[in-house]
Amino acid sequence: MTDQGTPTDLTLAIREVAYRIWQSEGCPEGCDLEHWLRAEREVLVGEGPAVTTVIASPDDEEIAPSALKLKAKEEAKRRAGG
Repeated sequence: MTDQGTPTDLTLAIREVAYRIWQSEGCPEGCDLEHWLRAEREVLVGEGPAVTTVIASPDDEEIAPSALKLKAKEEAKRRAGG
């Protein structure tokens, strides 16, 4: 979350991917954490499902600073065209 209490772009992206995963699996109950963690890996890696170490939780305040730095670096590189 930002200082104003609004979700970050990273959080919103993870939320959207988790929702897509939930829908693709038939909207099952009780799988929210699993879907969130899968979505998180997809968003942070920038592609489909990948095997990575989980570095954050569904709680916005608990996202590891290293994950945010990595995402910011990737965004800057993408914007720079490389």
